[in-house]
Amino acid sequence: MYICTPEQMKQAEANADARGVSYLRLMENAGRSLAEQISALTGDICGKQILLLCGKGNNGGDGFVAARYLARMGAAVTVNLTHGEPVGGIAAENFRRLSELALSNVSCNLQNTGSPNSSECSVIIDFSDSEENLGGDVFNGEIFANYDIIVDCVFGTGFHGSLPEKIAVLFDNVNRSNARKIAADVPSGVNCRDGSVCKGAFRAEMTVTFGAFKIGLLLPPGKACCGKTVLADIGMTDDDFEKIGFVPRLTDRLSGNFLPPRGEFSHKGCFGRLGIIAGAESMSGAAALNVLGALRSGAGIVRIASVKTVLDRIMSGIYECMGIALRSNSEGFISSCDENISKLHDLAEQSDVMAIGSGMGKNPDTQRILTETVKICRTKKIPLIIDGDVLNCLAECIDIISAENKANFPLILTPHPAELARLLGVSTSEVLADRLSAAVRLSEKTGAVVAAKGYPTYTVSSEGRAAASFSGNGGLSRGGSGDLLTGVISGLAAGAVKSGRDMFDIANGGVYIFGVAADITADEISMTGMLPSDAANRLCAAYKIIEKEKTADS
Repeated sequence: MYICTPEQMKQAEANADARGVSYLRLMENAGRSLAEQISALTGDICGKQILLLCGKGNNGGDGFVAARYLARMGAAVTVNLTHGEPVGGIAAENFRRLSELALSNVSCNLQNTGSPNSSECSVIIDFSDSEENLGGDVFNGEIFANYDIIVDCVFGTGFHGSLPEKIAVLFDNVNRSNARKIAADVPSGVNCRDGSVCKGAFRAEMTVTFGAFKIGLLLPPGKACCGKTVLADIGMTDDDFEKIGFVPRLTDRLSGNFLPPRGEFSHKGCFGRLGIIAGAESMSGAAALNVLGALRSGAGIVRIASVKTVLDRIMSGIYECMGIALRSNSEGFISSCDENISKLHDLAEQSDVMAIGSGMGKNPDTQRILTETVKICRTKKIPLIIDGDVLNCLAECIDIISAENKANFPLILTPHPAELARLLGVSTSEVLADRLSAAVRLSEKTGAVVAAKGYPTYTVSSEGRAAASFSGNGGLSRGGSGDLLTGVISGLAAGAVKSGRDMFDIANGGVYIFGVAADITADEISMTGMLPSDAANRLCAAYKIIEKEKTADS
């Protein structure tokens, strides 16, 4: 599955047209798919009163095609021309075909009436922008009680700004009706670029989107207008999208490919040794969530290096990890004394993957520990995951992992928007305006895989790969969620070391599965009441879902 902007979708359609699947064929496929989804939603379509609200552009053209198919299925179809007849292009061609069907069918007639008749199929209503129509019955909400289904085919993916006043009034009446409401490609009034919604937008029970998911349909508040979003195949191929760098949307099935295989004769040595540096006397919970996420995500052996107070708290409730006691500084953070640095070298000798950052605090000791850990991992070619407070330290010495400095070891960074901004030396608002581009810039700058946290979470690599995860929910908007995510990614990384999976796939799997666990949690106990530790305890259920999809696909 792919997600795209309206501009990218146009380019993909151009690629399909150049490949031999014409724009007219794409519209035919879209309209047919829309009709099939409407039929599937309602069951027996025969005799259903269906109103299609059609604009004069290509979205309206999709509606004209759907009307033909629905009429042939036996539905009583009314097409309302919200902006008059289309004047050119493939929409006009499909309007012509629909008109011919209406005129040639003895059970249908072409008419200018605002209500269906049980003995006739009203295929077309000519509703123009003329002043005399502004107060017509079409604006009377009572008329919509006559229809079983109302389909929005007015504005397409290029819509932005505000709806015309008469269309906003029309949709207001439609939205208050009891008819089932379906949108073609995008609900009119939703901006496909950023998910913003204007006043009077169409609110659908189901949106049938064509070829690829448009980013605005997956973002709030636009997502709320879509109802259930169904992706319709209109004859486009992966090549049409991948030629122009589309971002795939992560799914249960795709994420299953990122999990290391577990067989009957597996043992802990098959799933790697993870070394975690985390915590401080005042932030033991961050380290605990890190460890718990790693253990729940398949690491064979987990060792946590932290101050004694943290180890005592963690190991009193999590029995499957081992601890390495480090000295603390006067403020309760991990000291960067030579004794501790020596122990971190020993930890690296016993680790296939390292993780650093959760709950360590931003201070000179943390800065030195970061620098030494990067040196160790670079020398030994050990994959490293960096998160939390250490990302803020890294912003002040970014050159230690810059691409120009040839980090030369697998590296994952997991910044939230403010951390991403600090690492790039820009404002948070600039990052929020385009998190995907910001993540790409950081990946190019550092050579690291970057998991840019947010909704969606974008994962990018310096080789130009990218993916987006829409799993997860607002219940994660509390302290500790990022620490758990780092543990999940670290656990997967340790488990996958010997199975040949790269850091990009591992990061993708981690962010998606973490989100699935959060979605299960919210469904069971609510977004308001859930805690990151609750999501940690649902990781088992998340992996069960993913593994089931993986088995079904094999």
